Amino acid sequence: MINPAHPPLALIGVYSPELVLPIAETLRVLGYERAAVVHSGGMDEVSLHAPTVVAELPQR
Repeated sequence: MINPAHPPLALIGVYSPELVLPIAETLRVLGYERAAVVHSGGMDEVSLHAPTVVAELPQR
């Protein structure tokens, strides 16, 4: 989220499912054009062994 290049897109993994929506909202407030925040199976990434929680900021 702190990137001097200010990219318009982001894919961010979070360690807790409770953080998915707050981080997605933060990315919206920061002005990202499109982003996805993911959590799966206690990990900050997408995995095949557990359901994945995704919050997506659609393209404006």
